[in-house]
Amino acid sequence: YGVGMTIQPNREGRIVVVQPFTGTPAYKAGIRPGDFILEVNDKATQGLTSAQVADLLRGPKGTPVQIKVAREGV
Repeated sequence: YGVGMTIQPNREGRIVVVQPFTGTPAYKAGIRPGDFILEVNDKATQGLTSAQVADLLRGPKGTPVQIKVAREGV
């Protein structure tokens, strides 16, 4: 299972949230389109592909995941 969002790399290689899906853990946590995913479970995402980051976000249903995000302007 994943946290319920679409991600992709931007031109600088940072992983950006395209869209959290309504009702999913990502949505409930307040993740928004345009947020940058900086870390997943204390592992930096810089230099990783979106597929590698997606793998970090997946696990058995109910597994806690800690995500560090940056939001433009905040």
